[in-house]
Amino acid sequence: MKTLFATGFIVLAAAAGASAQTEKGSLMVGTSLSQLSYSTSRGGYSKQFSIGITPTVGFFVVDRLALGAEVNLAYSTFRYGGFPSSKARAFEYRVAPFARYYVVEADKHKFFGQASYGITGFSTRTTDELQNSFERKSKGSYSTLAVSVGYDYFISPMVALEVQPYYLRNSTQLQGARTNNWGVSVGLQIFFPKTAAAAQ
Repeated sequence: MKTLFATGFIVLAAAAGASAQTEKGSLMVGTSLSQLSYSTSRGGYSKQFSIGITPTVGFFVVDRLALGAEVNLAYSTFRYGGFPSSKARAFEYRVAPFARYYVVEADKHKFFGQASYGITGFSTRTTDELQNSFERKSKGSYSTLAVSVGYDYFISPMVALEVQPYYLRNSTQLQGARTNNWGVSVGLQIFFPKTAAAAQ
């Protein structure tokens, strides 16, 4: 009888901990890697590399629904070794509020949808070595819309590994041009339940 009671208590405690992760008043903090790519052409005439990191923070305003903000920092390089040779470097920073809703929850598995809209600023530097290493710089900004679905796998009651496929649309100022990007981000999320007892 005591064994049955103890087992039932453990199951109820685990269920309470799982729901506490996304209950109203809980906090979510994390970071992820995205935009990671490397490519080279046949013969090595051109090479391209990019990487991005995105810290996030969110607050659950109601059960399962978190509102927050993310900051994306991205860096990319491009080099062309033909004639004339050239190279370019770009740095981007994006600030965007987001809304995330968890649609499926279990003890160790959670699925969610997320949407964000923000502003991306960029700074580029291009060097053309045809005529005495001519250098050109540019700066600007554009709006960004992102939607995604994601999966959290909890390695502990408070820490989750996160995989998030996303779609990103950039609206530039160049004749209303738009670019569409698809990718996957991978990272960690830490959940701080509303009460310390729920995290144990």
